Amino acid sequence: MTAMRNDTTHNRWGPPGQFIGRLGKLMLTLSEGGEEALVPLLDENAELHFKGSEAATLQSADNYQIADLAAYLLNRYRGLHWELHTDGAQRAEAIAVLRAKLQ
Repeated sequence: MTAMRNDTTHNRWGPPGQFIGRLGKLMLTLSEGGEEALVPLLDENAELHFKGSEAATLQSADNYQIADLAAYLLNRYRGLHWELHTDGAQRAEAIAVLRAKLQ
């Protein structure tokens, strides 16, 4: 999904595990194509960009990536539990578990 990948302010999508922003909510309302659009983003290592104090602080401390946001939205899309991990290795492991569920 080019929109998320090229966005310069990911507040519109929402910080993973914190809240779902306007574009994230729109993504979750799609009855078709939402999952197919998010799955390729599980490989995106580019950092998310947030503006504002709380979201930007979380980002600078935890270095969330596009893959983390895609995993969060995929879990919400499927109605699955998603645990917020501050450690990048734990997030990568959670994404691997999600990939296995998608197969």
